[in-house]
Amino acid sequence: MDSSVLRYVVDESPDPVMVVDSEGEVTYANRAIGELLGLAPNAMLGARANSLFSGWTDASSLLRSAADGSSLDLTGRLANGEEIPLSCSVRAVDDGGTQFAAFLRERDSLRVENVIDALPDVFYAFDADSTLLEWNDRLSAVTGYDDAELASMTPLDFVPRDDREMIADAIEDVLGGERIETRRSALVTKAGKRIPYEFNASRLADAEENAVGFVGTGRNVVEREAAERELRESERIRSTLVSNLPGIAYRCANEPNRPMTFVSEGCRDLTGYDPDRLASGAVSWDDLIHPDDRERVGAEVQDALADGESFELTYRIRSADGETRWVWEQGRGVSEDALSAGEDADGADGTDGKTPRANDLAALEGLITDVTDRRKAKQALRREKEQLRSLVQGVEEYAIFMLDPEGNVRSWNAGAEQMKGYEREEIVGDHFSAFYTEEDAARDVPERNLADAVERGSAEDEGWRVRADGSLFWANVVITALRTEDGSLRGFAKVTRDLTERREHERKLARQRDELATLNRINVVIHELVRALVSAASREDVEETVCTRLAETNLYQFALVAERDLNGRVVARTRTGDDAGFHEIVASAVDEAGWERPATVALRDGECRVVRDIPEDETVPESVRSAARERGIRSGIAVPLVYGGTNYGVLVVYATRPDAFSEREAAGFDVLGETSGFAINAIERKKLLAADSVVELTFRVTGPNALLADLSQRADCTLALEGTISTSDGAYLYYVQVTDAPPERIVELVADVPDVGGCRLVSSHGDEGVVALTVSSSLVEALTDAGANVLSTRAERGEERVVVEVPHDADVRSFASTFRLHNPDADLVAKREIERPIRTASEFRGQLKEGLTTRQQAALRSAHLAGYFDWPRASTAEAVADSMGISSATFHQHLRKAQGKLAAAFFDDASN
Repeated sequence: MDSSVLRYVVDESPDPVMVVDSEGEVTYANRAIGELLGLAPNAMLGARANSLFSGWTDASSLLRSAADGSSLDLTGRLANGEEIPLSCSVRAVDDGGTQFAAFLRERDSLRVENVIDALPDVFYAFDADSTLLEWNDRLSAVTGYDDAELASMTPLDFVPRDDREMIADAIEDVLGGERIETRRSALVTKAGKRIPYEFNASRLADAEENAVGFVGTGRNVVEREAAERELRESERIRSTLVSNLPGIAYRCANEPNRPMTFVSEGCRDLTGYDPDRLASGAVSWDDLIHPDDRERVGAEVQDALADGESFELTYRIRSADGETRWVWEQGRGVSEDALSAGEDADGADGTDGKTPRANDLAALEGLITDVTDRRKAKQALRREKEQLRSLVQGVEEYAIFMLDPEGNVRSWNAGAEQMKGYEREEIVGDHFSAFYTEEDAARDVPERNLADAVERGSAEDEGWRVRADGSLFWANVVITALRTEDGSLRGFAKVTRDLTERREHERKLARQRDELATLNRINVVIHELVRALVSAASREDVEETVCTRLAETNLYQFALVAERDLNGRVVARTRTGDDAGFHEIVASAVDEAGWERPATVALRDGECRVVRDIPEDETVPESVRSAARERGIRSGIAVPLVYGGTNYGVLVVYATRPDAFSEREAAGFDVLGETSGFAINAIERKKLLAADSVVELTFRVTGPNALLADLSQRADCTLALEGTISTSDGAYLYYVQVTDAPPERIVELVADVPDVGGCRLVSSHGDEGVVALTVSSSLVEALTDAGANVLSTRAERGEERVVVEVPHDADVRSFASTFRLHNPDADLVAKREIERPIRTASEFRGQLKEGLTTRQQAALRSAHLAGYFDWPRASTAEAVADSMGISSATFHQHLRKAQGKLAAAFFDDASN
């Protein structure tokens, strides 16, 4: 290969390369070999290779080495006398063996072919006929042609048609002279893609300096072109910006009078002088500075430069027409390197953004703008702000303060301090979300309020706010967005009023109105229910009527009537409405942490139980609270259905309103429970009176709580309850037959019994008689209220036997439970079904007539017809006796016996 090829290839190669002739004389050496040996490349020209390297061989050996590709081991002699082991690859530049290219490297360095292939640019070598002789792998990789295709291509095949004439002219120039030609075109790939490239070529010559071809490289300039475009655009923008700056952009020397080397066009508008006047030194900038400010400005600039910082200051100047103007200047020092290198990417002065100190300066650069109007406006605004601040600070009824655009507190008045509890130093700088509850803050309410104010100009909101001590107050808040003249947001004004008292008053009135309206509706419903219960024919009718009427209103969601089963659990009998299975969830939760459901408590205690807010009541199991929350159930009430001490079940009602069952509403339900219990009791008693088949139950009662049993034990006698009568003060009279003991003994014994309010001897005949006891509660009355008919009560030797009859379909277990509420030691000892014959009114009168004598019937009939039983009496006893022709005493005797038989027949029939 010709030495010119090697010269071009290895000129910039990092590997040492030289060319020697057949006599061993160096004809070319690149920089790398000079750096390796410590010699200048030109100093090596003409030197003998064997004087530079030990082991250099003759021309014939070099030819063999070039032919078989073997390497020579040499030792290079450095300029300082040291030696370095080298490996040398040799290639013949021409076929005659007159020129050899030697590629040197330290032992085990890269081969020259690898160096060529490692070049980032496209490498090529053409002969004088434009035949491609050599190329590197980069050419194939970029164009997409394989080696076989490249071997047949000419230089013009790689460029667009429009550029071929230009490229051909460049090749001709290279072949005709010694210069290197460079052209910018495009490299056309096999796929037709055009890639911006820069090509260069250098002439190849033989030993007689005849042109034999050219060699060169192609470099991708896509990035360079983009960078050049960016640089041109940057320069254009910079020029436009500087020319349009509202003031003066300058560069001056850091010397007295600050002589200007550059002044922008804004100088004319600001000072009234042409820029050339300042740049030429005809006018000095220091001369324009107001005399009162000149010394201060110079000192502040030099102080900033001495500290290596930029400077910023405001001062006065005098314009060409004598007007005084305020200007604002910002500048910095620039180093000599920055001026010579120009602005770089880190800063405008090439110093990584740092201002050089005064003793390192080459110039000052900066900007000066007119702030006269702005300063006047600021002064006026400052006065207005002072006046407004004084006004705002004096307001105590409102919290008035300012926020920056991010919502941080910037001012604080006396009203805000009094209302919110923060001192100014505590809150200024903090975000105003500190005034919101955690729930509102989590829902981004503060940010939404600011966004609404930005969008609409102002935003108004009412809600709970938090004081410094954590207490809450109800606030009305108005947030107004504050903007500059150009529309930019500069903050917010916030005015807060404390409306807690007014809100509470309004809410109280609203609650009262709602409660009154609800109570009126509830009273209507309850009154309708009471009227409907009168016509109920069965217990089931009562329960169905109550549940249906309640569920049909929009006041309540669900109603049910429940009772205890044999296992003591509360089970539903009747239900109306849709609770989505909520009552089953309540029933399944009774075992959670010992929780007792309200219905159970109401059944046990006989009193209403209200849960005002089920989802929020922490005494309620979480499973129940969660189910209520999902179904919209908020409150509930459990109402016992009780009459005369007998509990007929419990009414459970759910509502979607929180706190739906107020005290007055619960009182209405209490009345409904008593009315329902009364209706059920009346139905049960009616069933008992009309039944032809009844169940007779016998109870054994013992213990100190059983009055007659205790008295029979203490007096060692037999006691039989003949009858019970209620008194006007709520007590009861027991008429007790005493046998086997003086009745007076009973009178003595009851003197220390707490439940007996008094005892009167009715009759006494030795060891038998009748006493009347006044007691506070009546067992017979309780049993009657429970729907039973008491047949007999007899006590003997501390044991009392009570025989009652109940309807054949009565719940005997429930009845026994009611009985034990009054007598815990009572036991059911007998139960039997009996048929009860039906007796008509005619039969009753016939039996009564048979029991009266003729004179008794006559006395009774005469008294009735004469109006003796009227009030006031139409006839006296003497008048009736005289009409009958008998004495008054005889009339009274017959009449009393007749009345006694009549009463006995009536009361005995009622008890049977």
